[in-house]
Amino acid sequence: MKKYVILTIATAFGSGYFPVASGTAGSLVALIFAYFIMHTPVFVQLAIFIVSYALFAWAAGKAEAIFKRPDAGEIVCDEVLGMWLTLFAMPPDWKHIALGFILFRIFDIAKPFPARWIDRNMAGGHGIMLDDIAAAIYAQICLRIIL
Repeated sequence: MKKYVILTIATAFGSGYFPVASGTAGSLVALIFAYFIMHTPVFVQLAIFIVSYALFAWAAGKAEAIFKRPDAGEIVCDEVLGMWLTLFAMPPDWKHIALGFILFRIFDIAKPFPARWIDRNMAGGHGIMLDDIAAAIYAQICLRIIL
């Protein structure tokens, strides 16, 4: 049961098993939840982010051990949290969501500093999560500038 819970969280309900672009699949799953989260007050969004970070970092670290390789491609909860942070405190409309998705995917793939450094130098669940948080911060800033 515990393994099932860990993998359900880490793979974002199995989207991490998508055969190509699993990170993009995880980001798309994140949009379903993000849409509802965006309708809540900012302090609720922040609480969801903090609790989710702790839960996702734990699950990602445990999933690494299950998959027996670091930052396995099936682990996409980091993309989920990155999407949520990209859309944090944004109006819940299609322009923000679509542009936020595109920007986050660009920054997550490109991994500008410090994301690439984090990806290469930090291990475990926190390492998995933090490079996507760095990418999300870049995406959030660009989204605010553009809109």
